[in-house]
Amino acid sequence: MEKISAEGIPESMLRTIYAMANESRREKPYLYDAKTVELAGRLEAGSLDEAEIKSSFMGKGALARAILLDKMVARYVKKHPDARVINLACGMDTRFYRVDNGRIRWYDLDLPDTIEVRKRLLQEDERVSMIGKSALDDSWAEEVEGEGPVLILAERLTMYLDRAKIQKIFGIIRRRFSEAEVFVEIASPYTVKNTYENVDGNSRPKYTWGAKSGKALVSITTGFKAVRDVSLMEGLKKMNPSYYLLKFFPPLRRLSNKVAVLRREDG
Repeated sequence: MEKISAEGIPESMLRTIYAMANESRREKPYLYDAKTVELAGRLEAGSLDEAEIKSSFMGKGALARAILLDKMVARYVKKHPDARVINLACGMDTRFYRVDNGRIRWYDLDLPDTIEVRKRLLQEDERVSMIGKSALDDSWAEEVEGEGPVLILAERLTMYLDRAKIQKIFGIIRRRFSEAEVFVEIASPYTVKNTYENVDGNSRPKYTWGAKSGKALVSITTGFKAVRDVSLMEGLKKMNPSYYLLKFFPPLRRLSNKVAVLRREDG
């Protein structure tokens, strides 16, 4: 098997690959991803090898998110087997390989530098395309071919934007896709206010935008309706059934990140 040099690949991307690969190698993984196991085995990481990456395990939140969104996307694909799926700000996400039904058309979208790295590690084909553009660039939508149902994934994106940028992204979706459904992760306003990140010794807010629900998100967009909200706790329940008890604590449910399901309205 041809080896891949990790030189020039950001450490954050390597961590993503190794984290999912390590989870998949456990005797009883909560989520199995053959593609990342393959990539981890092919990478020649040099001085930054798999054993040296301290964050090479998946945090509960990241794993819960992957479990939940895989389930939601698989359900959508079952209902729309020939759909197009657009993965905004994809990073090194490999969800396509976990939910592919052999018919969907998949688009991974991220900034040019990120897509350049993806192309070193993963291949495009007749059903998988990579678009090196910002989600704020109107032209990315024109690269998505075909008509009919389209699912847009926005995982860990909106919390790093502001209201105007979020409105622009939804405007692009509304204008280009008449049968769009959006799975968008949102953080609660409380989390946005109280989450901090230490950067160069200085603490600063990690998130910049949040909403209590999909209905709150819809209130700042045009042409969408809120279908439902799904708490990330639903993903945690697969990892440990005791998390089911959290449903009886409404304050915790409100503080948890959610995946809001939005659908474009006709007209």
